[in-house]
Amino acid sequence: MKNIFITAIAALLSFPALAQGVLKFSPEKPKPGEAITITYQPTAVVPVKISGAEFRGMMPEDLNFQAKRASGKYTATFKTDTSATLVYFTVTAGGAIDNNQGNGYTIELYQDNKPRKNANLAKSYFYQYYGEESGIKSDKERALAALEREVQFHPDNRGAKVSVLRMKLANDKDKGTALIQGEIDAVKQAGLKTEADYNYLAQLYSIVKQADNQKALNEEKKARFPEGTWVAQEMITKYMNEKDLARKKEMYAQLLENIETRPNFKGMKGSVPMLKSNLLSAYIAAKDWDGLQNAITTLPFEDKDQLSMLYNNAAWKMYEDGNNLEKAEEFGKFATTHAKGEWDKAEAAKLSEKKIKQKKSTYGMFADTYAAVLLKSGKYEEGLKFARDAAFTVTDGASAGYNSIYARLAEKVLPANEYKPQLEKFVVDGKSTSEIKDILKKVYVEEKKSEEGFGDYISALEMEAKRKMREELAKKLENKPAPVFSLLNLDGSEVKLEELKGKTVIVDFWATWCGPCIASFPGMKKAQEKYKDDPNVKFVFINAWENVKDIKKEVAEFIKKGAYPFNVLLDLDNKVIGSYGVTGIPTKFIVDKNGNIRFTSIGFGGSDDKLVDELSMMIDIAKTE
Repeated sequence: MKNIFITAIAALLSFPALAQGVLKFSPEKPKPGEAITITYQPTAVVPVKISGAEFRGMMPEDLNFQAKRASGKYTATFKTDTSATLVYFTVTAGGAIDNNQGNGYTIELYQDNKPRKNANLAKSYFYQYYGEESGIKSDKERALAALEREVQFHPDNRGAKVSVLRMKLANDKDKGTALIQGEIDAVKQAGLKTEADYNYLAQLYSIVKQADNQKALNEEKKARFPEGTWVAQEMITKYMNEKDLARKKEMYAQLLENIETRPNFKGMKGSVPMLKSNLLSAYIAAKDWDGLQNAITTLPFEDKDQLSMLYNNAAWKMYEDGNNLEKAEEFGKFATTHAKGEWDKAEAAKLSEKKIKQKKSTYGMFADTYAAVLLKSGKYEEGLKFARDAAFTVTDGASAGYNSIYARLAEKVLPANEYKPQLEKFVVDGKSTSEIKDILKKVYVEEKKSEEGFGDYISALEMEAKRKMREELAKKLENKPAPVFSLLNLDGSEVKLEELKGKTVIVDFWATWCGPCIASFPGMKKAQEKYKDDPNVKFVFINAWENVKDIKKEVAEFIKKGAYPFNVLLDLDNKVIGSYGVTGIPTKFIVDKNGNIRFTSIGFGGSDDKLVDELSMMIDIAKTE
């Protein structure tokens, strides 16, 4: 399967409460690369598990250590990487997470007797995005406090300053605007001496939407620094957006040459793997399989994880087209074998549960692709092994997409009395697809020698699925005011949430680059079609988090190409998506006639049927509650 059935950014979960233990560490101010000893004292005699991760730059990596129990305490010693800035821990005691009263357990690494630069910037990321596994819900107040501490110790950290100003602007528009204007005035008064000064001031102009000032400043920067790093940045942007494969290959070669020979391109050396991956993705998009194979052979590609993902995506496209299946098998086998090896290594090394789960999930996705290719190649028994892994070993029947490939292979290999109960369970659990129901229909007709009664049979299974769904949705029912918005749609018409009061409104946040969003659109199209004659139900699709130059043009072309009959609104400054507290897309909010959010739905599970059923039930509940 292509990498689509997840949210673009992870959703947050709820965690059970626990009496807090005490975690201590030494030395008091550890330095990067230095050994750290931690000691955890639980408040009761319960089994304890401790795992840790360190931020290297702005991304966390698992630490490899084992905490040992002695005299009722758990102790571990480990070394951090020399590039590390912050360490955090996940502590599970008695089966529940100890989140240190919502603060989490973190250690700032020190340099020159103060927190290392970016240590508290990393801590702000922990509080906003990465604390999930440690029992920390997204906490903007703690994140802001960490950013302010970063600026306190490192006033030259402009990235942290920008983040502080953005958060304060989001909290209070007038006060935030005044703070940003004050910083603009201070930068101008100090004088623009370097290209970095110009870039910082341009960021500030961008935040407060002073487009004319930003444009004039960029022109001045280019005139003053004709061989500045902006040249490299602009060339890379053009390269990433280039659609013509031949032109892209030329630009790639030129970029590599520039990185090796021109001083203003030297800082882009770390971007080469990303540039290479983008080129290989372009071969896949163009379905130039010979060119892809040649590029992989001739270009050094050390990142096997990234290469496996590219192979998987290529194999899935070949499966969809039904062409080059021999090459698809080769690619699928490589990706699946590598992913299984990485999962096995993660378990052997006893990495964090989150890391192991990620490796396991990747294997499931690749195994599903490989199974689908083998299905289309007529290698049913071999394919069934991988389909069974994806559908059961990895997801325990929770992925409708994986279940569908399994069902299609099981039909070819197994007797009906063996696979029929499992397919019925998929339907009852709400994890089926139209393909699964079609197979059940074939079995029913074979058994009954007639289609008569099949509708009642499948309806009974679906009724149970809907009963379970309603029970689950009842637990998720909310009742909080929906942030109001006023946005322009692609036709230039203004759409205000307040003017939709009295109606049930489905607000769907999405982006053109978001695989799960796009995968959900056929189901959303069906859902919208279902309510087309109901004047009291309205759908709006808010586009946000785009990173292209001409957002309206890009989005309009995307919607036209897909023939999606959606009312698309443009959240150009990402303020609306911010006001809704969205952490991952697609995210849908069901807003009732009184303007209150009743349900929040994050991600896409892979089944159009389930999406329509779930949305329909949410809408019905929102109408009646």
